[in-house]
Parts: sequence; C-alpha cells; structure tokens
Amino acid sequence: MLNLIFIILFLGQSLYSEDFAGTYKSASTDDERIKILDDIEKDSSSKNAKIVLEALKKGESNKLRAKACEVLGTLKSGVDEIQKSYDSDDAVVRESCMLGLARISNAKSIPYFEKGIKDKNDAIKSYALRGLSAVGRSNHADLLVIGLKSSDSDDKEEALKGLTRLKSNDYWKKVSEFCDSKEEKFVVLCLNYFKETKIKEGLPSVEKNLSSTNASISTAAIEAIGAYGGNNTIESLIRFKNSSPNHPNIEEVSKMLKKLNSAKLYLIVKVADSLNLRSASNDRSSIVVSLKNGTVLAVLEKDPRKYEITDKKGNVTENFWYKVKTFTGSTGYVFGEFVEIVEAY
Repeated sequence: MLNLIFIILFLGQSLYSEDFAGTYKSASTDDERIKILDDIEKDSSSKNAKIVLEALKKGESNKLRAKACEVLGTLKSGVDEIQKSYDSDDAVVRESCMLGLARISNAKSIPYFEKGIKDKNDAIKSYALRGLSAVGRSNHADLLVIGLKSSDSDDKEEALKGLTRLKSNDYWKKVSEFCDSKEEKFVVLCLNYFKETKIKEGLPSVEKNLSSTNASISTAAIEAIGAYGGNNTIESLIRFKNSSPNHPNIEEVSKMLKKLNSAKLYLIVKVADSLNLRSASNDRSSIVVSLKNGTVLAVLEKDPRKYEITDKKGNVTENFWYKVKTFTGSTGYVFGEFVEIVEAY
C-alpha cells in the first residue's frame, strides 16, 4: 500500500514537472515565460531547474534571464551557470544573479561575494553581503564590517549575523553599539554576538539588558550571560534577582542559575561601610576579611539557632549566623542582620 502511494506521488510530481516544461515550451512571450518561472519558484522543486537553466541561457529579454537567476537561487541550483551570467550579462541580470548566488550561499561563490560587496550597485553590495555573511571565512570580517556602516537595515542585520557566525572578536566595540539600539532585532543580534564570542568587555552591554521589559531582549541577555559561565555570571544574575524580583523573566534567571550549578542561597552585604567575615559564628572570633557593601556570598549552611549581638551603640539585634563563601574563595561567617537573602532557584 505504501509503495503504491509513493508511486502515485512520484508520478504526480513527474507529470507536474513535465507540465511546466510543456507549458514553458509553448509560451509565446517572455511575460508568459516569467509567469511560469514564478510558478516554478513557488513549487520550489529542484527537478524543474533544467527549465530555468534553459531560460537563463537562451532567454531573449534581460527580464527573463534575471528572473531565471533569482529562481535558480530559490531552487539552490546552477551556481556555475549563474556565475557565468554574472560575468557576461548586463546590469539588470548581474543584480539578480548576485541575489541568486546569495540565496544558494555556496562557498564556491566567495570570490563573487568579495568583489560584489565593493560594487557601486547598492543591490549587488547588499546581496554579496548576505552571501558573505553565510559562507565567509574569518578573513572576511573586515568586509562584513562595511555592512555595519550601511544605512540599510538589512545590511546591518546581515553584517551582525556574519560577525557572530565567524565569532570575530576584533569589532566588538562596533557591535556593542547595537546593544543600545531602539530596535529589538539589533539588540538581540548584539546579545547573540556576545553569547557566541564571550568577550569579557561585552559583559556590561549584556548585563544592562537583563532588566529590559522587552521579553525577547531580556531572554537573549540571560542566555548570553549564561554562556560566559563562571562566578562573575552567577554574581551578576544574583544581583539582578535581588534588584528586580518582579521582573517578568525572573524564572528564566532561576533556570539559568540552576543550569550553572550555582548555590541555592546567596547573601548580599548591606552595610554603610564594611562587614567582617568571621572565622566562627560569633562576634568575638577572628576576622577573615572585610567585605564591602554589595558583596555577594554563597551560603554553605545556616545555623539553626538565633543569636543576639550588640553593636557599638548598644543596640541588640537577633538573627542567624551563616557560613558563607566569597567568590574569591574565602570562607567564614556573617550575621544575618547585615545581609539580604536571595534564593537562586
């Protein structure tokens, strides 16, 4: 039964292809032939590439040959033939041929993209940039940066995608400017770039977008900072949870902290000057190190009993002692009165 269905489908497709060929052969004008190429493009079957190649090689009008280049790009066929037409045909066809090559994005076309990105024709430049963004190599970063300076939004987008794919570190300053864009897509592309490159200088751009009310931007920032890993990332996410407990994406932050194998509980020092990290859970024990206001501490354990301590002014407070570890590796105890508790997840 399955074999019968397959045969029927195969025959149906073959008949459909033959119908295109027959219709194209019987067409009397180039406008009719272009309409047939439109239908072939919608069908998107590479089996029809032969008809389109015929139109490219023998089409009388440049409009028909240009359309053939575009359709071959959609069908991912005829790279060599498109390149020949680009080299020998007029400006109208060359423009469409570069679009076709960009759609196919084959490494064989890199020399064409390299030349095209410097062409005087803006459309050729844009299509070449798209192709180079998809298949360019590390040495093409200098060419892709041209797109960042373009006034065309699509060119900028392709340049950012290309630099991200290449993980090019050289242009992080130029890319970071897009993290301040008013357009969502550019901010997300900027954050994706830092997610892939993990350049430490990009962390400030990533961190400031964590609190964005735009869900897509905030999610991209969380994923980007998570890619960096390490204590600095955990510390940043804990600070964010503490400062923005009601943020719509706060659960995503919790998931990322869990993924990073963070501790479950953290403390943030909240004092006017500094807080002493003690060697034991009492205010008479030796001082391990003094902690600045805002220091983030991982909780190792919490003493189950409450204690009272008296400050220099004679004020008595009651709270728990926590055994903690700093991100620099020091271990000791702090009193709960002088910290804020943050649950990682």
